[in-house]
Amino acid sequence: LLENVLDEVNISFNDIPLNDKKALDIFTNVMTEGIFQFEYNGMKEFLKKLKPTCFDDVVSAIALFRPGPAQNIDSFVKRKHGKEKIEYIHKDLYNILSSTYGIAIYQEQIMQIANIMAGYSYGEADILRRAMSKKKKEVLVNEQEKFVKRCIEKGYEESIAKEIYELILKFANYCFNKSHSVAYSMIAFKMAYLKAHYPESFMSALLTNSIGDEKKTKEYIDECKKMNINILKPDINLSEYKYKKENGGIRFSLATIRNVGTVSCKDIVREREKGLFTDFFNFVARTYGKSVNRKTLESLIDADCFSEFNFNHNTFYYNIDQAINYAELASTIDESLIDKPVIIIQEEFDKKTLSEKEINVFGFYISNHPVTRYKKMYDNIIDSTELSLYFDQYVNLILVIDSIKEITTKNNKKMLFMTASDEYSSVEIVVFSTLYDNLSDIKTKDTIKVSGKVERRMAKFQLVASDIIKLKE
Repeated sequence: LLENVLDEVNISFNDIPLNDKKALDIFTNVMTEGIFQFEYNGMKEFLKKLKPTCFDDVVSAIALFRPGPAQNIDSFVKRKHGKEKIEYIHKDLYNILSSTYGIAIYQEQIMQIANIMAGYSYGEADILRRAMSKKKKEVLVNEQEKFVKRCIEKGYEESIAKEIYELILKFANYCFNKSHSVAYSMIAFKMAYLKAHYPESFMSALLTNSIGDEKKTKEYIDECKKMNINILKPDINLSEYKYKKENGGIRFSLATIRNVGTVSCKDIVREREKGLFTDFFNFVARTYGKSVNRKTLESLIDADCFSEFNFNHNTFYYNIDQAINYAELASTIDESLIDKPVIIIQEEFDKKTLSEKEINVFGFYISNHPVTRYKKMYDNIIDSTELSLYFDQYVNLILVIDSIKEITTKNNKKMLFMTASDEYSSVEIVVFSTLYDNLSDIKTKDTIKVSGKVERRMAKFQLVASDIIKLKE
């Protein structure tokens, strides 16, 4: 991905600075979808609390967000923001631990401590490092007497020496080396730089890399919406296998459309290189019977690929049979010798049907999201992206249910955890038993008007529902 973006924007990896404000803002504002090591939900929650202000914070985040050091995350964040006193076991540890607010998080810091306080050579200290990395606790236990003795010889109190060695033993369970953290962080930071300065190029490469993964594709398209990048619908004469930057937006890939896929996409693009498709009949005549079949045609129609030919979806559907007959004739006779059929106009499908066809062909909504028309019918409706602005307040949203998880409480009551979305992003909804008992049957893909209180759980905003109304189609 990095190589493709760097080539497109004509910039060298080594020329990207590690102090760029816009790149740092990607981490501070937690816009890290697609950023190496930083797109996991747990890491995002950590970033919301950490609020990185420099490259070193990014390095520390990678080292801390691991099963062992994660126990130090709260102290690290509080110390960084001046809410907890930074303390050192001994003043001589200041230069080693000051950059990480008095908390040891790297193997190299332990090696420096052994060097400064016990007079270990770096070769000897490397024995500690290797024991830590391989979790050889018995080696570390055997090393204790030597370490304490050397500390005393250098003038440190025995109690201090033992306390520091206890720190090393504890650290042995989860050590991580700084060189790895720095290397990972450099990749992550430079990806953030490209995302911040060349958003369309970065996101189009990210989407191309995700072809075949519907879940990731949806996540990245939602991210594009948050970044105000326009997703342009697939077009039979413009779309390719890759997503591509176009007119301030990103043109959708043909290969992402269900029942089209890689082979049909490449056949279509190869045929188009001989000349643009002039109309629906011309397209079918030139492509049908290779990797393109009736199902492919229907999916291309549902994806709105033929919009430039100025007919609605139902009209194309109605004319598929005569287009296929025309194609079969054109396969044996020169197309110029055959009378092209006259297209028969039909009334368009209703909006509900168009929405269903869109989600069936993409797995998510691009333009026909069912909540859009309902939002115009009600007052005081907020978008999902505004949820954090209404913390501890009651709000109304119109959403489509993506998933429902029912659980039974200790009191043998039923409650629900739902994920629902609008055009922009997803919302987690908690439905307690008092509301659940009064709900009529609801299921995934239902459009609902939900009222509730905005709460925060682990720095993530969610809605505790007080009322849910299933909207009629």
